[in-house]
Amino acid sequence: MDIEELRRSDAPVPAPDREAFERVWRRVMPDEEASPIGLGPARSEGAEGAAPDREASVPTLAAQEEAQYAAPCLGESSLTYTQLLQELMDDAQCGWQTYRALTYQARGQVNRQLGALAADQRLCLRRLGAVYFLLTGRRDRRPDRAPGPLPALPDALRERFSAEQALRAKCLQGAQEVRDFCLASLCQELAVRAQERMEGIRRVLEGL
Repeated sequence: MDIEELRRSDAPVPAPDREAFERVWRRVMPDEEASPIGLGPARSEGAEGAAPDREASVPTLAAQEEAQYAAPCLGESSLTYTQLLQELMDDAQCGWQTYRALTYQARGQVNRQLGALAADQRLCLRRLGAVYFLLTGRRDRRPDRAPGPLPALPDALRERFSAEQALRAKCLQGAQEVRDFCLASLCQELAVRAQERMEGIRRVLEGL
């Protein structure tokens, strides 16, 4: 059956035999480098129309993290983040003292819930203080000051909810921008804790 008969028939045109084609091509063009046309790499079976495999060219997650956190953990190059640490300590201290003061406005279960929120903020402040000391060699000595007059408990909790939301956003941004593995991990942890305190505030309001 010739080509014209194949075209008129319903039978599919057979695919060319690549090996046979290469043998003929090399006899006709032994010096392939001088040819304006090359054979090119053979396609793997079933790969026709598939996107090229870019797995080898994509860096692994470990390589990306190594490049991102190439600086030493809490090394001299991270001193530029001292201001961020101080801001986070200010936020943690404000939250701790506010929750502690609010415990005097509540009794029973609500009092215990507010006490747990205060303890969590106190723990975050201590962790930030430890990292600050490791980075700078200085202890953060801030006075233990009570907050000013507070509104009624529901209004105060609403304000704290907004403050926790802003703190969470700041920590998430820090986790993305900081090029220090220890600081970035701490920012991620603080963001999670802020989210948990937001949930705790909601539960307190449900019990009022």
